[in-house]
Amino acid sequence: MNIYTKNGDQGNSTLINGEQIPKYDERFHLLGSIDELTSQIGMVKIKSDHRLQANLTHIQKLLMTIMASVADTTNPDYLLDETEVTWLEQQIDQIEQSFPRKKEFILPGETELSTRLDVARTVCRRAERWMAAVNSKYHVDQTSMKFINRLSDYLYIEGRYADYLD
Repeated sequence: MNIYTKNGDQGNSTLINGEQIPKYDERFHLLGSIDELTSQIGMVKIKSDHRLQANLTHIQKLLMTIMASVADTTNPDYLLDETEVTWLEQQIDQIEQSFPRKKEFILPGETELSTRLDVARTVCRRAERWMAAVNSKYHVDQTSMKFINRLSDYLYIEGRYADYLD
């Protein structure tokens, strides 16, 4: 079987649920942003210690679930559990309490790791904007919306922590 199907040659593609929609549909913008975020997180993992790698791998798996829920809103297997939002909040709180965070605007570029985290954070914010747009027109799992919002905060605080450690 070939990797190419030629089904998208006319500018349409198919969601998991079988619905054919144009490639410019907001849902594909959202899916593409989350896919890019997952890849950017992979770039962060390359320079990360074991703790951060483990957290980021878990997050990547959750992002795949979120993508599935966008592509098939009717499948309950793709709904994120609220405990994942709580877990992310606990990670943020734990990191924030472990160093004296500067309360000022930060210019990315202090360290390679923090810069990679900041790029991932900005992609996450874009995904969040697309998620809000998709939610206004279709339906997005509300727990997934919370998770994406917290994720940008998590990536931010990890970036500041990386700067602090350097």
